[in-house]
Amino acid sequence: IAEMRTDASASRAELEEAFTALATRQWVAPVPRGLKDEIYHRLKPLRAEEAGDRYAELAAQIHDASALMDRDALERLEAAWAAVFHETGRMPSQDLQAVVAPGFAWLGTAAEEDRRQSEFDGMVERLERALDGRQPVAEVERLLAALRDSGRSAPEGVVARAHAWIDAERDRAR
Repeated sequence: IAEMRTDASASRAELEEAFTALATRQWVAPVPRGLKDEIYHRLKPLRAEEAGDRYAELAAQIHDASALMDRDALERLEAAWAAVFHETGRMPSQDLQAVVAPGFAWLGTAAEEDRRQSEFDGMVERLERALDGRQPVAEVERLLAALRDSGRSAPEGVVARAHAWIDAERDRAR
């Protein structure tokens, strides 16, 4: 591996293997200081040369996954896209960024929608627990108002149950 520092004929695959070995193996003999960094500095430009091709290949796959609205594939491809940058330090061209932007934007929108739905589901659950626990009317009204303010359609059975609980408690108080 140490000879690869100066070997101009060392291929990218050989340098990748050497770098991986230096980064992951326990060595019996001491590894010369800076060897791993020197191999990495030889490897980085080789990785960058192929980065453009890798980005172009991923952009086509991202475009196809976006057209199918395949969220799992998009998430996997987004991670691969980020890995290319991490490995090479090279940004994709503006054209390729424009190709993948709609897919990544949709992925962000879908994640935000999931977050909002999860928050809403939590509000419904809190209202149901309040009803099951026979919480005071004011607490049930507060939870019901928060549910209405969310802008989502609440399950009618829960809303009807909440109104019935409020009405029953008011009748009991009178």
